[in-house]
Amino acid sequence: MLTNKKVILGITGSIASIKCIDLIKKLLAKKVLLQIILTEAAEHFIPIDSLKQALGTDEVFRASDLFSPVDEMLHIKLAKFPDIILITPASANFIAKLANGFADDLLSSVCLASSSTIAVAPAMNQQMWHNSFTQSNIDKLRQHNIQIIGPAEGLQACGDMGYGRMVEPDQIVLDLERFLSESSILAGKKVVITAGATIEKIDPVRYISNFSSGKMGYELAKAAQKAGAEVILVSGKTNLPVPFGVKVEYITSAADMLKKSMQYCKQADIFISAAAVADYTPVVTHEHKLKKHSQNLQIQLKPTADIVRTVANLDNRPFIVGFAAETDDLLIHAQRKLIDKNLDMIIANDVSGGEVFGSDNNQVYIFSKHSSEPIFIEQRSKEEIAKIIINKLPKS
Repeated sequence: MLTNKKVILGITGSIASIKCIDLIKKLLAKKVLLQIILTEAAEHFIPIDSLKQALGTDEVFRASDLFSPVDEMLHIKLAKFPDIILITPASANFIAKLANGFADDLLSSVCLASSSTIAVAPAMNQQMWHNSFTQSNIDKLRQHNIQIIGPAEGLQACGDMGYGRMVEPDQIVLDLERFLSESSILAGKKVVITAGATIEKIDPVRYISNFSSGKMGYELAKAAQKAGAEVILVSGKTNLPVPFGVKVEYITSAADMLKKSMQYCKQADIFISAAAVADYTPVVTHEHKLKKHSQNLQIQLKPTADIVRTVANLDNRPFIVGFAAETDDLLIHAQRKLIDKNLDMIIANDVSGGEVFGSDNNQVYIFSKHSSEPIFIEQRSKEEIAKIIINKLPKS
């Protein structure tokens, strides 16, 4: 799995950096093509000669090499080298730099200049790990599709007990294999995903919509991008940041979403309809704000277009995944939608009570037209569910 894969190992200032000697040996045993970059702080914790001996070469890059008069473009050359950049141990200081786009030494400059997958294995005191600044920076890294390995829980060098220990080299090697495998399963595929809620205007200040947060669709976009796909996200109303590496087309109404979906689905390999599309829209959209009166107000509604059904009727249609958000008879309704709308797969989730909307977690059933029984995914994060769904999409 790792044979001939190109890896940059970035080592930052931590007492756990000595574990990198063992990690280097394990990576080389997997026939990894390895380059090492140290931060200035790392040089206080691990002897460069020990690294060179483990690596079997004198080519170990240091922070000051960013300003080398011999090769002024070294950071750009190194940025183009790897399949993955692994930073371990990743100190709180370097995590903060990476999360906020700093590029003041060789390692941080390479990270900023590279389009490769980046993974960090944090190592720090348990209180530093739990500090709100560190957790905010970790959240930023996740938003930018940077993989987080650990940290582990246990006794620390300072005598504290808790999370903050660097994950052991064996586990890091396994995670690298998984990341590199996940990053290629949809390589060369074009995936169109809809997400969020549509808005159907009544007048300039009022509209019909729903409680969808868009989180599931955005997690699917992140997972598809990590899997190597070209991803276009057609997004309705959300408060979510743009996923790293994903093209986002913002829309307002169901009609807008249909137009954009049809535009991109004609060349797409996969279409995932995760948006919460309004089923009805006002027959008349008033130009001026409707005034409040004592009488009841009646608004005539008409059905919106069925986006996923329309895409399914294309002559050269993509593989199509729909969603069924139901409050009763979940499995019956989902199975019926799968057949009636000519879908390849449908994800069913129970939204009775409204707890799913805006939540980071869910539980779902995955139906396929090629299987008589659904797969049940028990309660877990929407990020994890998205990865499972992406892994069940056709690879060829």
